[in-house]
Amino acid sequence: MRKHIPYELLYIACLDITQFGSSTVSQELQESLGLMRTDQLSLKFENRKEAKKVLKQVLFNPGATLYIHELSLNVAGEPLIFPERLENIKDVWFCGDIMAADFTTLLSSKIPTLCLTCDHLRQDCVVIIREYLKNFLDGKTNQISCRISASGGLLRHVFEYVAGIGEDCMSNGPRRI
Repeated sequence: MRKHIPYELLYIACLDITQFGSSTVSQELQESLGLMRTDQLSLKFENRKEAKKVLKQVLFNPGATLYIHELSLNVAGEPLIFPERLENIKDVWFCGDIMAADFTTLLSSKIPTLCLTCDHLRQDCVVIIREYLKNFLDGKTNQISCRISASGGLLRHVFEYVAGIGEDCMSNGPRRI
């Protein structure tokens, strides 16, 4: 007879999950993930539906870090982030196809540090980012640090819309973009 220590009694500093191709998150694994609390989740995935199963189940200790890395270059069809799961998270690093709903959720969250890298910046995210830049400078956001990057010139266009053509930097007291 094998005995094991229940997950809820373990201290899990780092949980690293990688999902490739057609692999799925079984019901049994989902139940196990729901019993775990971690300081850090590193989630790499190709299938957004399977990644959502993981994000819906894992619980975070206060001050946790969440790394999300989408390995597929497919265009996302649904948001990935669950706002209610962000409560204890201190840092988010998200690399992939970030939908407008996920941008809104993350940029309006209480997470102090965000690093968001878009595979391709969606047009519907432009207004969200533009407003966020203004709010960040005015101290109306919860973030101490927020880095948004994307390929192509669209992000530069968004910045220049707020700062002015040819500008490299905007600042307001200690806040700087």
